Amino acid sequence: MIVAARPASVLVSPRGQVAAAVRRAEHPHVPSDGGVTIAGVSAQMSWQDLVLAVGGFVIAAGIIPTIMSRVKPALMTSATIVVVLGVSTVAFASLGLWLTAAGAALQFVLWGIVLAQTLAARGSARDALAQPVDTMPPLGFEAFEASVAVEVPASVPGETERASAG
Repeated sequence: MIVAARPASVLVSPRGQVAAAVRRAEHPHVPSDGGVTIAGVSAQMSWQDLVLAVGGFVIAAGIIPTIMSRVKPALMTSATIVVVLGVSTVAFASLGLWLTAAGAALQFVLWGIVLAQTLAARGSARDALAQPVDTMPPLGFEAFEASVAVEVPASVPGETERASAG
């Protein structure tokens, strides 16, 4: 037995439709779908938009240490993330998930900064496509070797006797 679902408009009684029309007339700033109209533009805030946006902003905050760090991810990692976030931003905006789109756009900008830092630091190194890049220039300490002899002062004879007696 096949049961077809009826559209919601069929399930609403004429009395309910009249009540909805009265509500729209009394409150023209509230669209019938429950969203809010601001400056003539209808915007609906869904809980999904809020949850995805919070996650997006938390992830964006997590990118800050990567920007501040001297070691950057591989070039292909950064480039792939920038492309995916750019496409995701457009997709979220087209769905009307404006807060989520803002979070994805912020991540896009931050990862773009990481990508620019990686490109600037890698120079002509081809292995930077798949390897992390160290953006810190050599400081000159690399010239010192661990094999350099270090003089250790001889212990005072009285110190040794006291230590073994105690």
